Amino acid sequence: MEKTLKRLLAALLCALFTLLPFSGIKESFAVQNIEKSAMVKSVGLDSGKEARISYVSSVIDDSSAFHKQSVISAAGSSFAAAEQQAQILADKYLTLSYAKHYLIGMPTAAAGVESVFQYLLADEVLPLSSYVYLCEGAAEQMLENISKDSISTDEVLTNLNAAGKEEGYYSPVTVLECAAALRENSCLALPIIGKADSGVNTAKKTVLVFKGYALLKGGRLGAILGRSQSRAWNLLSNKHIKTEVSCKGGDIAVSQTACQKRFRLQGDKVAEVDYQLHFKSRFVSFRGNVADAEAVRACVRDEEAILLAEVRSLLALLARVELPAPDLLKALDMQTGGRLADLQGALKGVRYHITIRQTQSTDFALNKTIP
Repeated sequence: MEKTLKRLLAALLCALFTLLPFSGIKESFAVQNIEKSAMVKSVGLDSGKEARISYVSSVIDDSSAFHKQSVISAAGSSFAAAEQQAQILADKYLTLSYAKHYLIGMPTAAAGVESVFQYLLADEVLPLSSYVYLCEGAAEQMLENISKDSISTDEVLTNLNAAGKEEGYYSPVTVLECAAALRENSCLALPIIGKADSGVNTAKKTVLVFKGYALLKGGRLGAILGRSQSRAWNLLSNKHIKTEVSCKGGDIAVSQTACQKRFRLQGDKVAEVDYQLHFKSRFVSFRGNVADAEAVRACVRDEEAILLAEVRSLLALLARVELPAPDLLKALDMQTGGRLADLQGALKGVRYHITIRQTQSTDFALNKTIP
């Protein structure tokens, strides 16, 4: 009896492993051999009459040990259909589970991004922690341009993210963050990337820069923010920003530590929103003798005034296009304990008051000479 059970089990396992490659399961250990695969880390998404998808695939050439890139593009009635077509066109199986960057063409965003995120959220293989960008023009053309000029498109986009976070002009956004904003019907800020202005490119290579945020409400494009207004968006979103200013004797880093929001209510309406921006400042480099503490502090105050003007410019723009400031609806709902049914209506005609506080400052070194 025991021998019969063992034979039956062995027969079942053999049948399972025989049929597994034809079962339709994506990216299982039995489906694709690593030598027959191409790794995808960047995906482009465009839609018009048809959905169009583009993949930057990389394989390692044994003779050179370098990643060789190629762009595979395909169209279909949906993004899922375009993905299947791309797999047919590729000479190697496209492994999608390592994708880190999703680029959406600006014309697609202008028409609405609902279908894009439906595809990204429904696909079982594509990672949801990967970053989402908008790009000037079509995503396919952007990926073509980068791939021609770079050994690694993934490296170009990763470096762009690092620079954006360091400067404080933008923060990368993941698929999950986008999905949450769409679900809550809050304002979604997607970074726009594009070519650097002429004169910045070196050796005729494509140099990518952050152009600003695109604000989407309900999946529809509502406004475009420039770089300075995008930094103001980060300030109000309580995201890290850092800027350096030069003064006599050295460079000073001014960075944000917090943004607090307080509301003054009149019945079921908000009369005033009080923003408190908290900053700290410190020397990051010395160039010689630092003798005038007041002059140093004046440089910091000038930079804070610039940041304050950027915030006011952003709030004026948001009022014109009738979009809420970042996290404002959520903060209001939390402060009122869910009492206000119409949060959007409660903010109609609100007045904004903005103050800047130096919550933490490193004492500036005076009369000190750095060798």
